Amino acid sequence: MNAIKKQFAKFYLANRLNTNTLHLITGTLAVLLLTFGVLAVVRYSTIWYVAIYGAKVKLPNIYVSLAFLFIAFFIGDQLFKFYSRTNKWQFKKGKLIVWIITHCIVDLHFLCLATTPVLNRFVPYLENKSETIDFSVNPAMGEALMGNLEFLRIIFTFLPLLVVLLFTIWYYGHIVRYRKEFFKWMDDYEYKNAQLQEMFKKQEPIIYPDIELGPHLEHKEMIILKGKDRTLNKVIVGPIGSGKTSSLILPIINQDLHWMARYINKFKDAYHQEDYHTEDVKGTFLNGITIVEPSNDLCQKAYKLAKAHGIPEEAIYYIDPTNPNTKSINILRGPVEKVSEVFSMVIQGLSESSNSFFEQAQRNHLKQHIYLLKLHDPEKDVIFDDLIEMYDDVEIVHRMHMELQERLIKRKEYIDNNDVSRDENNEYLIAKGIDEWFTATIRSIAGRNGEEMQYTSGKYRGKPIHVDGEAEYVKGLRNILKDLASNKLIRRVLFGPSDFDFDVHLETGGVLLVNTAKGEIAELSNVLGKFIILSMQNAVFRRKPNESPYHSMYIDEFPDYVVLPFKEFPAQSRKYKLILTIATQTLSQLAQQFGEHYMYSLLGSFRNKFVFGDVTPFDARIFEVMFGEKEEFKESQTEQSVSPLQDDPMLRQGFSTSKQKELIMTASDIMLQGAFVCAVRVIQDNSVQTVQQITSNFVPREEFIESSVKIEEEKLDYWLQIRRELTEEMKYGSSMFDSSQKALEEIEDVQVEVKDNIENRTNSLQNNVIPITTKKEKLIIELEDERVIDESALPPLPSKKQHTMEEVKHLEKEIDEDKLLPIEEDKVIFNENTIDIISTDTAEVVVSNTSNLNEFQNEDELAEITADELIELQELQRSESEDLEFEELPLEFPIDEPNEEPHEELSIGDETNRQISQLDSNSEKGYEEIIDLIHSKVEDESKEPTEKKDETQLANSKTSNNASKEQISDLLKL
Repeated sequence: MNAIKKQFAKFYLANRLNTNTLHLITGTLAVLLLTFGVLAVVRYSTIWYVAIYGAKVKLPNIYVSLAFLFIAFFIGDQLFKFYSRTNKWQFKKGKLIVWIITHCIVDLHFLCLATTPVLNRFVPYLENKSETIDFSVNPAMGEALMGNLEFLRIIFTFLPLLVVLLFTIWYYGHIVRYRKEFFKWMDDYEYKNAQLQEMFKKQEPIIYPDIELGPHLEHKEMIILKGKDRTLNKVIVGPIGSGKTSSLILPIINQDLHWMARYINKFKDAYHQEDYHTEDVKGTFLNGITIVEPSNDLCQKAYKLAKAHGIPEEAIYYIDPTNPNTKSINILRGPVEKVSEVFSMVIQGLSESSNSFFEQAQRNHLKQHIYLLKLHDPEKDVIFDDLIEMYDDVEIVHRMHMELQERLIKRKEYIDNNDVSRDENNEYLIAKGIDEWFTATIRSIAGRNGEEMQYTSGKYRGKPIHVDGEAEYVKGLRNILKDLASNKLIRRVLFGPSDFDFDVHLETGGVLLVNTAKGEIAELSNVLGKFIILSMQNAVFRRKPNESPYHSMYIDEFPDYVVLPFKEFPAQSRKYKLILTIATQTLSQLAQQFGEHYMYSLLGSFRNKFVFGDVTPFDARIFEVMFGEKEEFKESQTEQSVSPLQDDPMLRQGFSTSKQKELIMTASDIMLQGAFVCAVRVIQDNSVQTVQQITSNFVPREEFIESSVKIEEEKLDYWLQIRRELTEEMKYGSSMFDSSQKALEEIEDVQVEVKDNIENRTNSLQNNVIPITTKKEKLIIELEDERVIDESALPPLPSKKQHTMEEVKHLEKEIDEDKLLPIEEDKVIFNENTIDIISTDTAEVVVSNTSNLNEFQNEDELAEITADELIELQELQRSESEDLEFEELPLEFPIDEPNEEPHEELSIGDETNRQISQLDSNSEKGYEEIIDLIHSKVEDESKEPTEKKDETQLANSKTSNNASKEQISDLLKL
């Protein structure tokens, strides 16, 4: 019942009492005090008139004077209190003047109270007794005492005034002696009343995102942290179960969501103002929050509160590795120099190497690869998987390097032909340095004769083999990246594309919730947190100072995510309007990782400090010093006694008062705080306040269902619309060349000459179209499902001249090898009825039917054969095949004999050669044995695992083997 009454009283006072009421109360008290002051002056003047002239005026009795005294004292006290909270009428020394006036009026009423009995009772009593007293023994004394009753009346009237004057002199002496403390108390004094606090708060319009921390332990008034002072950051220290999350962090988050809801509701009107992009308009809003924590408890509750405020899913970005459907985040998005620093710092924190050489090698290696990844194709939105692929396949790195070189050539041409800025030239030089580093690091392997070694199989068959010259120094780095890539939960949130952008989040507003899942992914949880925090840090530093809206960021268990450069974040975040709140169980984690100097340096950037009870002695000793000292007056007593058994026994006692400094809160006071009690030292108007203790301020359960502050649907739709537009506008490339985007548009688009084989394979599977790159290279057609495509839907192929196989053979014999041009990149593709020799200038090749290509699959299941290999099949009599060169023939040759198929090069081995040499090839029997021996060898080598072949493939294999026996015979005859 008491709780209901209290809530009702609070509601009534909050809604009924306003600023005008406060002014009315203060003004009424001032008038009443002055009225009682006038009354006191009139009454005391009347008393002196009676005392001097002996007028027969009836004075009020003592009870009336006593009532006037207490009423005057009460009015003066209340006026002083209310005046201390009335901002409108405040002026310099105003409280001191009110105090002096009150003091004088109370003194006057005291004089009236003390003097009235003298005139009403004591003086008349003496007058009556003067006639009965016999002064015959000493008539001179009688004459002196009773001879002049008027003078005696004045003396007795003056006695109370004398006492008051003496008391005032003594009192004033103490004020003069301790005037510094007195005036400080006078300036700092502020009336506290929990029930009237709402009325006091309404004096000023609340523009900035102020928050209530909790009720004061003694006077129960809410301790308020002003919005402007919130950017000085907060650090919260408390052990598990102390209530730092439920009683402090969560209520602050709920209030921030209130401010975000107000921002959305006011956005439509404010956005149309001409001065919207100023500190006075846009800079007063709080547009969103970001939470990073390891357990998902705080994120889940914050998510419920956000939904209760009416914040839509579109504006909430929830990253949770434990959720299979979680949203992901692309940490490679952003300026390349910032991204590379984030990666190198996080990975360096994971490295266990104590060798500075290897640490620097890994750091530099990673940064160079990130620069290459981001700069080789600025329009591409690269992801973490791209970086992992670079470390898995050095040929991808080589391909990116080639693309970067092409881009630098164009960039150099533009710089030489145009007047570019200094920054643009520096950007080119940085990219040029990246190119030079990869030129020196990524090298091809030379064979015995100095020729480049090439791949003999796989997707890079026929291409030079490249190696990383620093591979041996970055083994630890590769292992770290492999650990990240092999963790399923980490892949959910850090790998893959993402439309989230930290710059857009900070500018347009929203809610970002990040659960780093400490329990599920252990140490890798710290990696996720570090990536998020450092990415956020870089995005904050890219904001426009002052005019940007406020944004709150909460980091629970922050020592897990700290890296050395983190100390710059709170030190600089204020000017970028970020409100940073960190929480930890103990500061010793920081001291252990980075040393006490780093810990104190970091704490200096968090000026608002909160400490719960039962912290470690290490923490308690730190904060007892930080909370400072106070001056106290201590009274000491001395005693000196002499035993009664001795001569001149005595007892002497002495008292002395001294001013001493003592700690406001000792380490014991801090550690022994009660449940949900927190010691708070905050900044108000950029001034340090004395440490205070607050109690719990839990979020009501109703707030999780429906908040007291809701977003209006119409205003929400408009905000979302503008948010989408701003999101599209703020998307930018990640290139270092973004600063000269206009210049880049004038540069001819660089045609990428080398395409990723992985992308080609993906496109071929999806579209059945095999793209030919502008660089002449071997075409590889993967035969997986024997797809058939409608040729009419594709661009027309180049014109082709058709010849029979006999014409081809005849043409080959007439070609002079010395006059041929090298075209080893051209392709010969065997279809059902034709052989297509396709020039690499062709844009596309369409596989119309692949059913008969299975016979030519090699170990990589690739149906491909070059023009050189075609000739080699026809010249098996040579012991060593030569690479023949053909003139470009963009021709298509119909085959007159469909069953005649080209042969693969026969490799029968040394053992088979030895057996053949022992047989007589001149005899018919020996000749047949040689054919059977070679045929059996070829048949054994051409066999594939049974489980990998279907019935059609087995039939084709048998046909091929039977035919090869006749072909072997024909070849031996040659």
